[in-house]
Amino acid sequence: MSKIKLLDTCTIRTGKLDSNASIENGKYPFFTCAPEPLHIDTFAFDEDAILLAGNNAQGNFHLQRYKGKFNAYQRTYVITAKEGWNVDYIRYSIEISLNHLKSISQGSQTKFLTMSMLDDFYIDKRTEKEQEHLISVLKAIDDKVNLNKQINDNLQHQLKLLYDYWFTQFDFPNENGKPYRASGGAMVWNEQLKRKIPVNWKAEMLSDVFEVTMGSSPTGDSLNDNNNGIEFYQGSTDFGSLYPTERIYTTAPIRYAKQQDVLLSVRAPVGALNIAMNNCCIGRGLAAIHHESTAYTWCTLKALQPFFDIFNANGTTFGALTSDDLKNHYIISPDNDVLQAFIRISKPIEEKMRVISKEIRQLSTLRDWLLPMLMNGQATISD
Repeated sequence: MSKIKLLDTCTIRTGKLDSNASIENGKYPFFTCAPEPLHIDTFAFDEDAILLAGNNAQGNFHLQRYKGKFNAYQRTYVITAKEGWNVDYIRYSIEISLNHLKSISQGSQTKFLTMSMLDDFYIDKRTEKEQEHLISVLKAIDDKVNLNKQINDNLQHQLKLLYDYWFTQFDFPNENGKPYRASGGAMVWNEQLKRKIPVNWKAEMLSDVFEVTMGSSPTGDSLNDNNNGIEFYQGSTDFGSLYPTERIYTTAPIRYAKQQDVLLSVRAPVGALNIAMNNCCIGRGLAAIHHESTAYTWCTLKALQPFFDIFNANGTTFGALTSDDLKNHYIISPDNDVLQAFIRISKPIEEKMRVISKEIRQLSTLRDWLLPMLMNGQATISD
């Protein structure tokens, strides 16, 4: 099959922002070199685009797809299709060559993709009809994955609303089923938290409520990408929308996260969260936070984002949260009856999110198996 230069099929630009420009709950997606977008309140692009990470410590250059308003990190390539070319076909053509891009990337500590490398990159030349026919199955799988991610986002939103209502506004049900604070429930001043809290609630250090494990990176020679050993996550660059993406394994783990522990990024961006799908090894960019309720852990850490943002506020990419900073920070500790009621309500939602996330992984595995076979002509789609 004849080839064509990538740059003859698309236009390639880059973002302008530092990677720590993200804002919690921002209005627009912010694409960095992480597997999933962050958020920001300003947009620089309004496109149907492919987002290609331009750097990564291990050379895993993440590829994403988005249509609409968004912003991008200065090392993220924003790729838009020229007339006669399908943006998804270009995306899949790049995706099957990510290992090649990794092999030619430059840098020791961090791997980089340069514009000159992309200028010398070729893809298979196909007609518009051939492009659309080829991508139909892959796009159907991608659409289902994206739908599942949206469902999980909505479930997360439900949990956050419930948590805020009970543990921020203090309108959990009283003994008569009425909102506690709105119905005149007694409140007392707490000196550690510098605010009023319900009677019988208290302030405790985070490490008195949650089990905290700070990550430690295994030796480089123990790392591999052939499923040998245990899953290893170095930092937030491994994060997905809810659960991290399996890529690297280690045969010499040092620090572990348990299944369903919340993974907290302790290096910029401090405060990013994911959940451990399985027992795994965590590197120095992460901490594992354990509690009987994953939902309660997740929501509590989400509510601490203003505290985490202190460590992101110095305008560099090197903000870091120490073990003492995290463990000794005071948080609100509710009455156990209220906590157990929250756990009973949130547990089914938490489990549904886990089931959906497993389906996302299964669909993604199927898609990754089909992708090279279809793009290389080893498998065909009947009309």
